Amino acid sequence: MKKKMLLMFLIFIGTFLLLNTGVANAASTTYLLEGAADCQDIIDAEVWDFLQQVFNVIKYAGPILCLVLSVADFIKATASQDKDALVKAAKTTGKRVVYALILFFIPTLINFLFPLLGWVGTCGIG
Repeated sequence: MKKKMLLMFLIFIGTFLLLNTGVANAASTTYLLEGAADCQDIIDAEVWDFLQQVFNVIKYAGPILCLVLSVADFIKATASQDKDALVKAAKTTGKRVVYALILFFIPTLINFLFPLLGWVGTCGIG
């Protein structure tokens, strides 16, 4: 589970970084924060709308899945009446909550970190 969540997180961040640099390379210009007047110079409106919809689904599906899977784990642990299973379910739930929070706040983190590196942030996606 931990490896799958880490892999999903890396794929998501990697896709965003590739999209950000791929569009900039396609235009043969390096877009810095000062260089781009607005995000329309970097990304089409149709692509922006699509990415916004995808990210909204991911952003809200993460916490919902966290809740549903955690409840299912606790129900299984309670039904088995094993104290170790309850401890394991609690640890798993804690990890899921952290992952869901990271997923929810990725745009905020990107908008904070990217300008420090001189890159354009999320262009309002998130």
